[in-house]
Amino acid sequence: MSRAVDGARTRRAVTLGVFDGLHLGHRALVDRLVREAAGESLLPAVVTLEPHPDVVLGHAPPRPPLTPLHVQAPLLAEWGARELRVLRFDSRLRETRAAAFVRHYLAARLNAAVLVVGPDFALGWNREGTPARLAELGRELGLRVVQEQPVRDSGGPVSSSRLRRLLDEGRVAEAVPLLGRPFCTEGVVSPGRGMGRTLGFPTANLVSPEPAYLPADGIYRGTASGSLGSRPCLVSLGARPTFGPGERVLEVYVLDFDGDLSGQRLRVDWLAYQRGQQRFHSPEDLIEQMRQDERVAREAFGLGARER
Repeated sequence: MSRAVDGARTRRAVTLGVFDGLHLGHRALVDRLVREAAGESLLPAVVTLEPHPDVVLGHAPPRPPLTPLHVQAPLLAEWGARELRVLRFDSRLRETRAAAFVRHYLAARLNAAVLVVGPDFALGWNREGTPARLAELGRELGLRVVQEQPVRDSGGPVSSSRLRRLLDEGRVAEAVPLLGRPFCTEGVVSPGRGMGRTLGFPTANLVSPEPAYLPADGIYRGTASGSLGSRPCLVSLGARPTFGPGERVLEVYVLDFDGDLSGQRLRVDWLAYQRGQQRFHSPEDLIEQMRQDERVAREAFGLGARER
């Protein structure tokens, strides 16, 4: 997918927003974008705001995105978007009036013929650019505004804030239906202290090259993907309390795998929460719990007993 195409000549259908979680609500918006673009032979383009406006507006503390840009791009392309543009949200953009933004950015720079927006969309100073106001401006500029309806399930509207709440509580399995896929984390395996191998459970320490949004501390079931293919795994996230206070570490124990993954890139799909982090009185107690964790995971994955 192209990051930028010459705006003066290419007519576009555009959707604009914070495409953080890339959940089913975003999928519906992009699907509508692609349909509208196809109907008028337009280029379907996604414009995402970076950083999150809530951070600039002081509504929320800085936190990593649910879905980093390098993960967003291939997903959006898979959904049919042909172009991804990143628009920096800063105090200048915050203070831009809706009419100026529509004229100078959407109409002049992107040559937008269609704007697809979500149910609670608004842009411009003081959120004055509501769908109704944008439709008025669009009639002056030949820009058609289309509003997509929210995606709901039994828990209410599908949203990034709802996803964050679930992940912050470790409820990764409940995030899957909202995303239409497992929540994932990517990183590079770094050399660790070898503690897991000493205990009989060799783990890969996963370090993300950029800040990553992680769920609550605990032990999870997941799948690890990379040069090893795709394999079931156990994931430990926390400060390893049995061995004293330390930094938060993400460790991956790949079932039935004993190779060296150092320096390799892995993707972890988080599937289910298994238990919370615990402090054990001795390494022997920890080993016994780890054996129990593996037995539970192997049963959940439909694997036979591990041969030792």
